[in-house]
Amino acid sequence: MTSPEIQQTQVLVVGGGPTGMLLAGDLARSGHSVTVLERRPMINPSSRAFATMARTLEVLDSRGLAEGLLADAGTADHVDLFFGGAVDLSHLPSRYRYVMIAPQTAIDAALECYAHDHGPRYHARTGPPNGDRTHSPRPSGRLYRLGRTQ
Repeated sequence: MTSPEIQQTQVLVVGGGPTGMLLAGDLARSGHSVTVLERRPMINPSSRAFATMARTLEVLDSRGLAEGLLADAGTADHVDLFFGGAVDLSHLPSRYRYVMIAPQTAIDAALECYAHDHGPRYHARTGPPNGDRTHSPRPSGRLYRLGRTQ
């Protein structure tokens, strides 16, 4: 049986990672009803990245997120590569002439807040209530509903 919230959504985003939450927030901010399906019950605690480059910081800044993230992060204006190579970021044609050093979980949390700030949030587990996956193909996870309902 399909959830009534999913039946009434304008946009269904599959995956609540950085790209999914950024997209959901942008769509909800522009007035669309958005539902995000995510299989994990919480943000993945394993950091998959730690360096955020200038262009990504520009994208985050255009949504009002860069300043808050930078307040709790480190920065580096050059990156040392294998075999003695290096990249000098101090001459980039950007406001952000450095790389931000922060765990992926911090960016995931900021993007999740961004998405939620643009509409009401509904949260539900999508798996069996006892957590036993052997009797259902549906993993436990998060369901978010953002934006206006029609």
